Amino acid sequence: MRLTLDLHDVYNRGWEIDRALRTTLEEAERSRASVLEIIPGKGSGQLKKHVLRFLEQPEVRVRYHRIEKDSRNFGRVLVHFRWIRGVAGSAPPARGRRGHDPSPATPAGDHSPASARHSRRRTPASGR
Repeated sequence: MRLTLDLHDVYNRGWEIDRALRTTLEEAERSRASVLEIIPGKGSGQLKKHVLRFLEQPEVRVRYHRIEKDSRNFGRVLVHFRWIRGVAGSAPPARGRRGHDPSPATPAGDHSPASARHSRRRTPASGR
């Protein structure tokens, strides 16, 4: 599913632009859209900058997967979503270095050398 937000009507009202962006992001999460197409228009580029600054805010950034600035149409920004495990609005699981789960390998309070040795052991399937 693809949603579209055309900002031509609210180009000079900053608070209304932010409200429209938030509302459309919420709608994309509810409907589990794969792409949100935002059309700030070509113009001077100020509205597009406003949209990109809005999308780069930390509390907004966690809600989508990536941004694509259309190379063939300067007046269009595509926001791509990735839905994890069928849950709308869920962020990908937290991962540490090399894709490993950052949670401790041993139960809390078990700091014996034997348990530490097992947590560092590599399996033959890893190929390393």
